[in-house]
Amino acid sequence: SVSVIPQLYMFQKQKTGVVEIMNAHFVAALGFGRVMEFTFWIYSYHELSTSSGSNLPGYLAIISQFLQLVLMVDFFWYYITAVKNATPLVLPSHSGNNMV
Repeated sequence: SVSVIPQLYMFQKQKTGVVEIMNAHFVAALGFGRVMEFTFWIYSYHELSTSSGSNLPGYLAIISQFLQLVLMVDFFWYYITAVKNATPLVLPSHSGNNMV
């Protein structure tokens, strides 16, 4: 569920901040898949109810999907902006070199 975090971290760690186009499309496709999974769980969470009637497993599935989307919001913003402007995807660098 958090398997995309290392990829996003490596994007941020690059000196230039430019993400190769195929990598950007791949991560965006993963994100789109997460959006589809979230939509699925919104409509299907009740199917995971336990024999006692608790919907907790379904709620946990929805929460985990939502957290994955929250982790990718920043990437989605830069990706959509780059695609809309037909420019390379450039992420801001957070190297910490400019800290006081």
